[in-house]
Amino acid sequence: MKKRLVALLMAAVMALSLSACGSDGESAGDDAAKTDGQKDSASDGDDETEKIPLKISHHPYLHGLPSIYAEENGLYDDFDYTIDFYSGGPVQNEAIASGAWEVGTTGIAGAVLGIVGYDMKVLGVAYDEASVTDMWCRSDNPLASAKAGENGIMGTADDWRGQDILIASGSNVHLMLIATLESLGLTEDDVNIIDCSSVPNVYTAFMAGEGDVACLWAPYGYNLEVDEEYTKLGKVQDLGISLPALVVCTEEAYNNRPDVVEKWLETYYEACDGLMADIDAAAELMYNFSEEQGIVMSEDASYQEFVQRPLWSAADNETYFTAGADGNTEIYNLCLTYADFMVSQGKITQEQRDAMAEGDFVTDMILDVIK
Repeated sequence: MKKRLVALLMAAVMALSLSACGSDGESAGDDAAKTDGQKDSASDGDDETEKIPLKISHHPYLHGLPSIYAEENGLYDDFDYTIDFYSGGPVQNEAIASGAWEVGTTGIAGAVLGIVGYDMKVLGVAYDEASVTDMWCRSDNPLASAKAGENGIMGTADDWRGQDILIASGSNVHLMLIATLESLGLTEDDVNIIDCSSVPNVYTAFMAGEGDVACLWAPYGYNLEVDEEYTKLGKVQDLGISLPALVVCTEEAYNNRPDVVEKWLETYYEACDGLMADIDAAAELMYNFSEEQGIVMSEDASYQEFVQRPLWSAADNETYFTAGADGNTEIYNLCLTYADFMVSQGKITQEQRDAMAEGDFVTDMILDVIK
């Protein structure tokens, strides 16, 4: 039996009032509960009991698409599986306690919270989000005509001072803003931060005329790139920051079903390779997938997903998961860097960060897959 629980993310976002920005209520983004929308299909044949049971989870974004490709191209035929799509990391992490999923993908923020709260394991990188995590203003904002500085970001400290900036607190876009301000010699006190709780809410509010600057991630920025009313001020990649979307599993799955986890991990990257081998077909699948999830994305934006943040192969992970001279891997250091940011924002404690640093949350399973 295969089951797909679809989080209708953007449909829920559009139903929210603009008062979502700055509110403490539940958002349609990272803190949203999984919505209804279940599809069931009976498995063909009588040998379903011989298949490998597996519970898979993703978000309704690019890193979830390999599972759709695997499903449609028979790569998951050895599994008796479920695929659940969660609207964000926190609700996905909460589902670990009930055993709702075993393997999947998430953003680095969700992974850090999952490591701290549930001993999640990091298996690989799906892609780097740094090139598509960006900041936008309207083209009549003085920032839009400013020159880019050495940091790659448009505008000087004086240009940025006093701007009303829409963010999702504690997320990748918040990290981007802090790094931008620091590069300009500013702090959060020098601008007016409006917390919209989630990036979809940021986009909705910005489109409705709120704020001066919007901090976004894909696919929302793609829609602005083709509109002359908006100007991209820079992206987190300009600041030398990497933001990997991560392939993960639960501690229970890793400890008790390592062979199954490795088999799925190999299949996931086989699906990534299949998608990248034909970007035109991948873009069409992405467009249909996003539409099913209630996310508005143009055909060109669907294509840009694979151009601007290509899916990684298993081999692309080798450098990130090979220990350096100090015994640590690059992915370990990246996760701790993000954990430090989350400590600064009060999302986790210093004690939790230190316990994470002493743990074994990074696995070398991907190196076996590469071999």
